[in-house]
Amino acid sequence: MEKKGKKKKDTLTVAFRNEPANMDPTGSSALTAFCIQFQNFDRLIINNGDGTYSPSLAKEWEQIDPLTYRFHLREGVKFHDGSEMTAEDVVYTIARAEKSSFSSSFFGYFNGEACTAVDKYTVDIVTYEPFAPFLTYLSSSRGSIVPKAYIEKVGAEEFGRKPIGTGAFKFDSWTAGDNITMVKNEDYWDKERQIPLNKIINRFVTDTSARAIEIESGAVDISLHVAGNDASRLETTDGVKTQIGPSYSTTYLRFDTVNNDTYADVNIRKALRAAIDMETIVNTVWGKGGEPAKSYYSPVLLGWKDVTSNDYDEEAAKKYLAEAVANGFDPEKTYTVYCSGDSLETNALQAFMNQWKKVLGLNFEMNTMDNATLTSKINSGTGEIPFMITSTNAAAGDPDHGLFVYKGTACTTHKDPALFELINQAAAEFDTEKRVSLYGEIQDMLHEGCYTIPMVNTNAIYGLKEGVQGLEAHPGYVPDLTGVYFE
Repeated sequence: MEKKGKKKKDTLTVAFRNEPANMDPTGSSALTAFCIQFQNFDRLIINNGDGTYSPSLAKEWEQIDPLTYRFHLREGVKFHDGSEMTAEDVVYTIARAEKSSFSSSFFGYFNGEACTAVDKYTVDIVTYEPFAPFLTYLSSSRGSIVPKAYIEKVGAEEFGRKPIGTGAFKFDSWTAGDNITMVKNEDYWDKERQIPLNKIINRFVTDTSARAIEIESGAVDISLHVAGNDASRLETTDGVKTQIGPSYSTTYLRFDTVNNDTYADVNIRKALRAAIDMETIVNTVWGKGGEPAKSYYSPVLLGWKDVTSNDYDEEAAKKYLAEAVANGFDPEKTYTVYCSGDSLETNALQAFMNQWKKVLGLNFEMNTMDNATLTSKINSGTGEIPFMITSTNAAAGDPDHGLFVYKGTACTTHKDPALFELINQAAAEFDTEKRVSLYGEIQDMLHEGCYTIPMVNTNAIYGLKEGVQGLEAHPGYVPDLTGVYFE
């Protein structure tokens, strides 16, 4: 029982697996950034996770033609600097999101120039073509409404390090390498909503084992991205509990076949794929933390089908390699695979390299770098990173998001116009049955092209102190922490 007069705890400390490059909704692809953005920003609507949406900054909306939705905004909503949010900020947000290389995979279908502020509190948002995931994307962190005047005044770089939104929490401080701290927004527009916390300290703990130790020791209240083997231990630890559920995330080996010709021959890509006993490695490395990936996006998303179960075939791997060598691939060189340094990924990669050596006689080395640097280099279009481990977190909850690495003008995995067209066709299809059929074709094409090698569908595992309440597991690894409270 809480002692009389003792103040209930109102500061939440959370351990994340990496530090984002910035907090701009259109400037980073780190899951940490997405989650913290939900503290700092609001979106027009809220995704209820069951195909329905609730009002947020928009109090109501309607579709007025196949390409246009009209949103009616709440009046009097203030950004954290005291300025009022209006339709101009929404138009600016959409146009900006469309052009950013980080968010164009979401908003490339949105026609920013055609979006219109009908009046101060009414906005028309327009797409280039019919787009089925329209509301899903608007409700994601990429759809966070940003302040036009502030960004134009300070510039994108400063905005990314000192973000201003309309959210329940305001940016307080950023200690590089350690944490981003948010404090309660006392002037939050939603007066009916209870916000129990006064502060959220978002800490960066890159080592997987260390994140588990942080929750065991009581140094943090919530640890996100807990490993499966650590979860088993935490479940028997006094004062600690776990939440486990499937996620939208797929981790995979990714080739740059557009800007670098090292792996341009599909035979070498298929050789590397066929030489990996993925099921054994994933079960050994991830344990409860994930399941071997059998396709190119998460099985909890619409239209998933198993296309990779029969890939492991050492004799086939050797035949593919022979074809690649005949086409000019040099088997005597040492090749590099890049990854972010996540301990699970590096353990898996070491096992892959051992198999490539054993089965194919190929030598690989590992190069680790922080997630922000790796992502920046991947997106640069220079081809500096031809082969890497990365992941897709379809946090929006739509297969179109799960396929973002294979679409868009900045795509580096392939340059197949038929595949681009099919992905776009599926995104424009509102009929669910037809969409499922199209996504089946897409997964078959991705398997034949072998532009990536799916590794693992990770589970969302959280470690929590016993007294933490109000946290709902999110398959996109971006839980809303603003409603968390302590018993």
